[in-house]
Amino acid sequence: MNIFVSSVAFKNLSIQEIDQIAIEQDFSIEFSANFDPSIELANQFRSLTIDRLPHNYFPPPETPFVLNLASQNEAILELSRNHCKQGIELASHCRLKYFSAHAGFCLDPSPESLGEKLLQPEYINRETNWDTFIDSCLMLSEEASKRDVQFLFENNVLMQTNMRTDGVNPLLCVEPWEILKVFQYVSTESLGFLLDTAHLKVSAKSLDFDMNEAVKELSHQIGYIHHSDNDGIKDSNEPLTDDYWFLKYMKGFNSIPHVLEVKNQSIGDIKNQISLLRSSI
Repeated sequence: MNIFVSSVAFKNLSIQEIDQIAIEQDFSIEFSANFDPSIELANQFRSLTIDRLPHNYFPPPETPFVLNLASQNEAILELSRNHCKQGIELASHCRLKYFSAHAGFCLDPSPESLGEKLLQPEYINRETNWDTFIDSCLMLSEEASKRDVQFLFENNVLMQTNMRTDGVNPLLCVEPWEILKVFQYVSTESLGFLLDTAHLKVSAKSLDFDMNEAVKELSHQIGYIHHSDNDGIKDSNEPLTDDYWFLKYMKGFNSIPHVLEVKNQSIGDIKNQISLLRSSI
């Protein structure tokens, strides 16, 4: 079982510094958005020899925006799709199997508001955002197929503070039924699903569904998994402990990649959590 460590575990370190640690500690790395924008990042990623993956907002663009594959803002939608195409191309160039990105939103948040209470429009036409997201998945899965890569979308996290009084969910692919619905519209091996267990935990509490039943429903679509923990209220990327809720399911997913997505960890803490995941197989 291949376990990657998210770059968010290494606070304020450069790609070169993370690469050196990965070589010394025999870590595989998933590179995420915790880097200052630079035109050199993609080339630096290409030059690495460690086992690695690009994820979501990596490499971050010089002008920040929130990646939204369901946006009704034509400029944001084009930026989002082009960014994902570049991520797929980067993975293909490095002969990597995956590029992953978050599922779409029914609003366009500011970069500063991610993970916090979102400023919401008065009205949301969810079907329009859904159609746009499906079009994005079709487009990106076709691009991925040409390049022998799989594009994976990640389940969003809905905090209680972002629930609307009109009952409309402002985020797509939060609940298992809607995640499965994507594959009814886009049935191709080049599209997959990235399960974020921490996102699922918060969303299940907010919307009062059973996260354990959700894992069972989604199991046949899960391409790889992000692991971190939280209090069920906010996605805080906390470390894994012996009572981490997903450990009991690990044996069923021992043939796919796993990513330890915890923030600001010591080398010892990272090793302990990798051991915890491995020992549950």
